[in-house]
Amino acid sequence: MSRQNVGFNDTSSFLIAQNALLRTTLTTVESVTRIMTPSLDGTTVTVSGTMDMSGNSIINAGSIAGTVSGTVATVTAAERAALPSTEGTTVYDSTVDALYTNDGAAWQRYWGTTSATGVDSIAMGAGAGLTSQGDYSVAIGNSAGQTSQEDYSIAIGNSAGQTSQSGFSVAIGLSAGNTGQGASAVAVGQVAGQSSQGVAGVAVGPGAGYTGQGAFAVAVGPGAGNTGQGASGVAVGTGAGNTGQGESAVAIGNSAGQTSQPANSIVLNATGVALTPGQVNSTYISPIRDAPAAGHGIILQHKSTGEVVKGIQVASDPGATDGEIGSITWSDTFLYIRTTTGWKKVAITAVA
Repeated sequence: MSRQNVGFNDTSSFLIAQNALLRTTLTTVESVTRIMTPSLDGTTVTVSGTMDMSGNSIINAGSIAGTVSGTVATVTAAERAALPSTEGTTVYDSTVDALYTNDGAAWQRYWGTTSATGVDSIAMGAGAGLTSQGDYSVAIGNSAGQTSQEDYSIAIGNSAGQTSQSGFSVAIGLSAGNTGQGASAVAVGQVAGQSSQGVAGVAVGPGAGYTGQGAFAVAVGPGAGNTGQGASGVAVGTGAGNTGQGESAVAIGNSAGQTSQPANSIVLNATGVALTPGQVNSTYISPIRDAPAAGHGIILQHKSTGEVVKGIQVASDPGATDGEIGSITWSDTFLYIRTTTGWKKVAITAVA
């Protein structure tokens, strides 16, 4: 700083005045710098201008230049809630350990490692695990596990397990297990188990167990057990048990038991068209090949145990001694039966 002629009578008085002026000037510069500096770490601000020695002030601030670098502002959940909704504002919420961006209307959770209440939980994606995420749960994807995701549950995919996903359940795929997924249920595929999937229900395939799948029911295949599948029902195949499958019913095959399959019925379908049993406690199998009687057995079911057995074998030679006991065959005049002592025959007479 050059010496100015300010009218002092001696050098000592001038030095004292100059030091006082310098301290005032530095204080002023510090104040200006502090005002200009944003509250971010690592900020550098440079202020340049002309010093007015007589007025003890900075005039003609020709330039205020600098660089600002640092981390996103850290706030608590309460502080974030009090901030205005300004689109593009991004903050780090220390309460929930997550990054939030404001879309102009509301705060959207962009990324986080834990939720507000969950211990060791994971939430990744806008709105994922947003509210009341349970302990040790996982939510990955836009709005996945968004509200009331319970302990040990997993939601992966856009809107998977979005609302009230129960504990120990798994939802993978677009809107899989979206609403009210039951405890220990599994939904894999687009909109699989989307609404009100029952406890321990299993739905695998697009649209499988879509709505109202009963407890312990199983639906595997596109559209299998799609609507109102009964408790403990089983539907395997495209469209199997599609609508209103009864409790404990079993449908295997394309369009097997497609509509309103009765409870406790079984249908095995390979016809390529819909096949549905007509009554409860029944079994339907189609197709069954036509075959000549010789060399084929007759299927019987034990009435009390339900066991299916080959009860009688049709012999190819009524004179053979090696046929199984109970084997039968016939000719135009006799019915032959293999007994423990050999073949016996009964004459066949015309029906009167």
